[in-house]
Amino acid sequence: MYHEIISLKRQTHLSLEEQKEKLAQIVKSYLSARAPHQLAFGMIHDDHTEHLHFHLVISSNQIESTGRVRLSKEQFSEIQTHLERHVLTHYPELNQKAVFFGNLTAEQKEAKQSKARLSNQGAELKRRTGKTPKRDEVKATLEAIFSTSTTPQAFTESMNEAGFTFYQRGKHAGIQDRDGKKYRFATLGLAEPWATFDATMRASMSQHHTPKKAHSSVSVQSDTATAKATDTDQHTPNDRILRETVIGGMVAETLDSMKDLLNDATDFNSWEAEQQRRLKQMQERREQQAKDRQTHHHGQGYKPKP
Repeated sequence: MYHEIISLKRQTHLSLEEQKEKLAQIVKSYLSARAPHQLAFGMIHDDHTEHLHFHLVISSNQIESTGRVRLSKEQFSEIQTHLERHVLTHYPELNQKAVFFGNLTAEQKEAKQSKARLSNQGAELKRRTGKTPKRDEVKATLEAIFSTSTTPQAFTESMNEAGFTFYQRGKHAGIQDRDGKKYRFATLGLAEPWATFDATMRASMSQHHTPKKAHSSVSVQSDTATAKATDTDQHTPNDRILRETVIGGMVAETLDSMKDLLNDATDFNSWEAEQQRRLKQMQERREQQAKDRQTHHHGQGYKPKP
C-alpha cells in the first residue's frame, strides 16, 4: 500500500465546509491521474489550524491484478506538477502558492536559479582554495547531528556542543550559530532530513510523555503546507529545543495509524509474535543440529586442530 497526503493551506475568507468540498474535488482529480485502476481509502483531517489535509491509502496493485504498480520519479513529479497547476488555475480562491519549478513565475524561477548559482560558487571556491564554505560546514554538522541524535536530550547536547541554537519562525525552522548568523534548514537543503528527524523525535517524545498515539507522516504534497509553531511564552534555548524539536510541517503517519484507518487490517501484534516464535524455533533447531554434529565428530575420534 501507498500512504500519501494532499494538503491545502486554510483560507479565512472561505468557510470550512467550502474548503473541504474543494479539497475532496482536488483529491478525486489526483486519484484519476495517480491511481485510475487502484483501490483507495481516504479521510480528511481538519485538526490543524493552518491547513487541511487528506490522507490516502492506495493499493499497490490494480483491481484484479497481482502486479505492483510503480511510478518513476519523473512520472510522479509530473503528476504532482500537473495537479498543482490544476489547483492554481481552477481554484484561485484557495490562494495556494506554486512549489514545483514548472509552475513558478519567471521572477520566481530566476530567484531559484540565482540561489543555485550561489551554491555552485561555493563549490568553485572550495576547488580553487581548498577551503570549505561556512554554509557547507554548518550543513555537514547538522547532518551529523540528525543522524546520531536518538533522543531530544541528545539533540540538545549536540546542538550546544556545535554552538547552535534552534529557532522556529512560522513555517521556517533553522539554527543560529555563535556569531548570530542564521541558517534555515530549507536553504541548506535539509528540509527533508529535518522533517524525517522531526518525525522521529515527535514519536519518541509521544511514547515517553503522552498516552496518545503519535501521528507522523511522510507527506506527498502537491501544495505548500506546513504547520506553524508560535512562541507565546518565554523559555531558555534548551527548553525551547526540547519543546519544539519535533514541530514542523507535515510529518508522516505511522504504520499503526494506517492500520487504524483500515477496519479489516490484520492483528499486527499477533503476527509479529508468531514471527518471533518461528524465528526462535529455527534458532533452537540450528543449535541442536550443531550439537548433534559435534557429538558425531567426537564419537569418531575427531579432535580439533590446536
